[in-house]
Amino acid sequence: MRNNRQIRYVGSSMDPGLLQDDILAWVPVSERLPVRGDVIIFEDPDSSNRLIIHRIVGVNPDGTYVTRGDNIRYDDVNPVPLTSIRGVVTGGVRDDCTLEVPLGSAGMWFHRYAQLRMRILSVLQKMFSRPYHFLSRQKILFRIVPQRYRQRLVVVKTNEGYDLQVYLGKHLVGWKGEGDWGWTIMPPFRLFIDYRNLPESPAEALGEH
Repeated sequence: MRNNRQIRYVGSSMDPGLLQDDILAWVPVSERLPVRGDVIIFEDPDSSNRLIIHRIVGVNPDGTYVTRGDNIRYDDVNPVPLTSIRGVVTGGVRDDCTLEVPLGSAGMWFHRYAQLRMRILSVLQKMFSRPYHFLSRQKILFRIVPQRYRQRLVVVKTNEGYDLQVYLGKHLVGWKGEGDWGWTIMPPFRLFIDYRNLPESPAEALGEH
């Protein structure tokens, strides 16, 4: 969705700050010149019909920008010229709640946190992969989650069709986009949901046959 200076975020490269189906507000570069730490919307150099939402992590001597997703280990291959930037993200909405997007110096601090988080989770997943998946299959922790924090399913209308989301209380913990082969569940939340009974399609979620 791209209208009235809003765009729907898709993917996981900006976890945990931006999550699937967040609706982001943005301003054009004519109103706010991008700086290091800002989240920007720019044209994919490999596809003119695709937009990328990543963070500026550096500025080259020639004035082009170095970008990277908060949940990606390496900088994007291609530097981004100002002419390729559609705008700067200023905030957003998730499940009808205001979404704060750190920018500038605060954005760089958040980026460092996200990078550290990513590396720690990677190590933990390697160390505890087997017990993690065993416990999630047994639903041991799922059974003791208080009722108000139990999983909640949301169906989101998009331009491509429908996306499915699962929340624990007010926190988005997983999603399945239109055309995705399976659910994406953020660690460690698979431990606290009934993963095997999540619907595979919007029709199943809505009880349609």
